[in-house]
Amino acid sequence: MGRLPVLALRVVPVALLAGSVFVQTVMVPLLAIDQEELDAHYAYLRTRSW
Repeated sequence: MGRLPVLALRVVPVALLAGSVFVQTVMVPLLAIDQEELDAHYAYLRTRSW
């Protein structure tokens, strides 16, 4: 295999891992904050956090 395909095969898992870390560290807390600010009328949409 040439250098370019090997480089591409290394970049793909790194990009997937970086996306996963982004979701866990940024998006999940933002969603939790958004749930806290939810109007009482839509309280049934909240998920229970143990």
